Amino acid sequence: MRLFGNTGAIVLSLSLISQTAMEAPKKIEPAPVEAGRVLAQRLCSTCHAVPTDAEFPPAMIHPAPGFAAIANRPGTTRDSLRKFLDNRHGDITSFPANIPDLMLTDSQKTAAVAYILSLKEKS
Repeated sequence: MRLFGNTGAIVLSLSLISQTAMEAPKKIEPAPVEAGRVLAQRLCSTCHAVPTDAEFPPAMIHPAPGFAAIANRPGTTRDSLRKFLDNRHGDITSFPANIPDLMLTDSQKTAAVAYILSLKEKS
């Protein structure tokens, strides 16, 4: 009998947790932003200017646009960034160089988008 009493408490707890999660406001959570920052430093900073916390400047003589500049373009949205990352854009052997297909996972794309959008200046 005691086992069923504990089951009720567990069901109630899970119900409250799921209700709280559903009511949570939709915003950019810090975890994806931080994951995107780490991803940007590791994969993107060779070509793009990643903000001041970058360990090294871009290796290219004419670097690709910085992520802050991309974030602050008038047409930059979550959807436009995701569409860009979802499509193949050539490879580094073409001239001018295009972004290679980095074969990012969905969660990596989500993190990259969250990080870039976190750089948008508040106006």
